[in-house]
Amino acid sequence: MAEVRNVGFYNMGISLPERELNLDINVWYPTDSRRRRPYKLQSWSFRAAGKTAVSPGSWPLILLSHPSSGNRLTHHNTASDLAARGFIVAVMTHPFDNLDSMPDLYSWDLFVHRARDLRLLLDIILNHEHFAQSIDRERIGVLGFGAGGAAALLVGGALPDCTLWDTFCTGSDLRNPYCNSWAKNRIDKNICPALPLKHSLADVRVKACALVEPGFSMLFSHDALAWFYPPVLLVRGGVQRDQALMRESELFTTRFGRRIEKVTLPRADEESFMAPCPERLLQELPELCYSVDDKLREEIHERLVSTLADFFTRTLATGSPRAIPAPPVFEPVGPMLPERKGLAK
Repeated sequence: MAEVRNVGFYNMGISLPERELNLDINVWYPTDSRRRRPYKLQSWSFRAAGKTAVSPGSWPLILLSHPSSGNRLTHHNTASDLAARGFIVAVMTHPFDNLDSMPDLYSWDLFVHRARDLRLLLDIILNHEHFAQSIDRERIGVLGFGAGGAAALLVGGALPDCTLWDTFCTGSDLRNPYCNSWAKNRIDKNICPALPLKHSLADVRVKACALVEPGFSMLFSHDALAWFYPPVLLVRGGVQRDQALMRESELFTTRFGRRIEKVTLPRADEESFMAPCPERLLQELPELCYSVDDKLREEIHERLVSTLADFFTRTLATGSPRAIPAPPVFEPVGPMLPERKGLAK
């Protein structure tokens, strides 16, 4: 078992007036300080050492991308426990796809903005005075939950398409979040017209990706995943609420064209991967909070963190990862060129 370390916590706000963005970013990291203090942010409560020095050394970095129903604090226990195992973990609230604001939901902007957010977060942390000298720039991973898993696939080089979408909802019911009339119409009109993606959103600094109940996996066909380069871990819950989702979960792993690591947590569902809900969520969105009881949530959390730490420790160790493949060359479609004199047959 990896050595357990004390955990530091850094909370920052970044203003980007040229983009009209205000970014809320949290970083958890290993520290030698034992001065833990209580934090309460947006009704989430936890303890950590505040803005203390990072433990000496060169540490791997994990970028955590939350689900659409979350924010930078939704998985604070996972971030903290990974930091205790020797990772620097950075997460921002995605400005246009989070618990309190979802203008990007079921649109192509969700993918573009999340991929941009991860690149921006990486730039900020790598150049931040508190962390720049403590990060091993050759050991960077992405951990994505829900829609964050789709973002991880994008920065890993995948080129999504809609070839599987037309048949995805066959046999689905109201428990499938993609197949109600509103969501399906949004995907038809706001995602598929932009696909297939013909330019890569990959960030070659990313060396490994872990996907926990990844969202929109039906948009990543075998051809789409041919351009995905990092080692990958897929974590699924054993509780699926819909036949179409269950079928998709089984088929998704077969599309990578290579063996990938996969773990199923038998009694887990998507909501059970969250940290225990604060009072506000218990009142406003009980469906996110009561899918499992507290004891089972803790058991799932311990298994999840152990699985993630093992994967990132191995894949972000030493040696070069698979090289990013050359992106495909797309030929423009248009009228045939007129024959030039002297060349016609």
